[in-house]
Amino acid sequence: MSNLRSLETLNIDNTFTKELPGEVVSEEAALKFSRTPHQVQNACWSWAEPEAVTEPKLVAVSEEACKLIGLEPQEKDRPEFTEVFTGNKLLENSKPWAHCYGGHQFGVYAGQLGDGRAISLGEVVHNDMRWELQLKGAGLTPYSRFADGYAVLRSSIREFLCSEAMAALDIPTSRALSLVANSREVYRERVESGAVVCRLAPSWVRFGSFEIFHYRGQREHIKTLADYIIKQHFPSIRDGLGDVNKYGQFFEEVTKRTAKLIARWQTVGFCHGVMNTDNMSILGLTIDYGPFGFLDSFDPEWICNHSDDMGRYSYNNQPGVGLWNLSKLGRTMLDLIGGGRIYSSKDETGEMDESLKKGEQMVRSALEKYGDVFVEEYTALMRKKLGLLTDNPEDLDELINPLSTVMAKMKVDYTNFFRKLSNTRLFALETTSFLNEICPKDTKEEVRAEFADWCLKYHSRLTSESNLDDGQRSDRMKQSNPKYVLRNWIAQEAIDDAEKQDFQKVRDVLKILQNPFNDEIPGVSQDLLVKYASEVPEWGKGIQCSCSS
Repeated sequence: MSNLRSLETLNIDNTFTKELPGEVVSEEAALKFSRTPHQVQNACWSWAEPEAVTEPKLVAVSEEACKLIGLEPQEKDRPEFTEVFTGNKLLENSKPWAHCYGGHQFGVYAGQLGDGRAISLGEVVHNDMRWELQLKGAGLTPYSRFADGYAVLRSSIREFLCSEAMAALDIPTSRALSLVANSREVYRERVESGAVVCRLAPSWVRFGSFEIFHYRGQREHIKTLADYIIKQHFPSIRDGLGDVNKYGQFFEEVTKRTAKLIARWQTVGFCHGVMNTDNMSILGLTIDYGPFGFLDSFDPEWICNHSDDMGRYSYNNQPGVGLWNLSKLGRTMLDLIGGGRIYSSKDETGEMDESLKKGEQMVRSALEKYGDVFVEEYTALMRKKLGLLTDNPEDLDELINPLSTVMAKMKVDYTNFFRKLSNTRLFALETTSFLNEICPKDTKEEVRAEFADWCLKYHSRLTSESNLDDGQRSDRMKQSNPKYVLRNWIAQEAIDDAEKQDFQKVRDVLKILQNPFNDEIPGVSQDLLVKYASEVPEWGKGIQCSCSS
C-alpha cells in the first residue's frame, strides 16, 4: 500500500521557526516588515509572505522529488498544485519564513545577506527524513536588499534541471520539486519572464548562517543554531564520545562532508561558479545553482561564471576554496569547540583565552585532515571511472594525475572521453585506431605519444588485477561515467523553447538527466539522445553565465 499523500495531508512540522529565534514583529506590522528590506537583529529567520502571481503555468515536475516528501506525483494534475508551488495558496500549518545569514562573497565579508528571494513554506517529514520546502522567486523578503525578490525563467530552468541532474549523478544536492512560469515581467539586463522553483533540502542553513552572528557579536545565537543543527541533522553526535566535544565533532563532520562533496564535483567536471560562504551548505550539499557549468573541453582553469574576473572559483580552485570557506566557519565556533560554551567578553578568569586557544588547535587539526579526505574520495571515484577493481597507492600519481595532465593538453571533451573509454576493449588500448578515435585531429605528436604511454600504463594496471573481462568492466564504468550532463548549450536550448511557451524540451531534458548513465531512455526520442551525447556544437562552446538571475 502506498504511503504517498495528497497536498492537504502532507506531514508539516516546522521545527526551525519553533526552536530558533526569529525576528520579533507585531502581527499588525508583519506583512509590511516581511516585504520591506531591513537589517534584522538577533534572529535566524523572519516571517515572509509569497507574492501572488497571475497566469501561473506548470512547466515541469520531478516525480522523484515529490516522493521524497511523501507527495503523490499525480497531485501535479490538480490546479491546487500549481497554486501552492507558485505561492498563491498556502497549505494548512504553513507559515512561511526567510533565513537570515551573512557571508564572504569573493573573499570579502558582505554583512547581512539572507534569503532575498527564497521563502520557506514549511518542513515536511516523510520516512524519517525532514525536507524544508522553499519557493525561489516568490517575491520580496526582509533580506531582498536592492533586488525585487523575483527569479527569471532562464535561471529557474537551470536550477530546476541541475538539482535533479546532480541527484541522479549521486552527488549530495538540494532537490527541485516543481517549476512554474508566470506572467510577471522581471527586469534584468533585458525584460524576462518570471518563474518560481520549489526546491527542497533537509536544511537550508549555510556557513553564513553562523558567520552573521559571529561578526555581530551575537555569539549566543551561534550555540543555539549549532545545538539545533546537531540535534536535527547530526543525531549520532553527542558529548562524551572521545576527547572532542559535540561542537568539535560537528565541525569535523562538516569538514569531511565538504571535502567529499567537492571531490565528487571534480570527478564529474562540475563547476559551481559562486562558492561564497553563503552558498555553502552546513550539511555538505550542493545548493544555490547559479552560473554553474559542466566541463566541455577539459580545461582545469575553466571559469564558468562570467562575473568571476579573477577566476577565484575556477574548476581547479574549488577544492582550495572549500578549505578556505571552512576556515571561516571554524572561526565562528572557536570557544564552543574549545570549551563547549560561549564566554562573556568580560571573562577575567582566563578560561575564554584558554578555550579559544584550544579551539584554534582543534579547528586547525580538522582542516589539516581536509586534504586527505578529499584525495581519498577523489581517488576512489576516479578508480571507478577507470573501471579498476583494486586499490593501489600509486594510482593517483601514476595513473590519475597523468591522465588529467594529458587530457588538458589534448583538450578532449571531459564527459565523452570517459564514456568512450568505458566502451574500449583491453586489446584496443594499444592500437592506432583507438588513439585516432580519442585524440582530437589537432593533437600535437608529442601529446599523442604521451597519451599512448598512458594507455600502456592503464593496460598494465588492468592486467595486473586480472581485470580482463571487457563486458563486465564496461558495465561498471558506464555506471560511473555519465553519458549526459547538463551542458550549458543543452540548458540554453530548453530555455529558448520555454521562452516561446514550449515546455516540452525542459521535460525531455529532465528525463534525460534523471537517467544520465542509460543508452536508451523511454519517452525520449533517439535523435535527441544522440544529439545531447555528441560533441558540443560550435555555437555552444565556451558558454559562460553570470550571477544575474
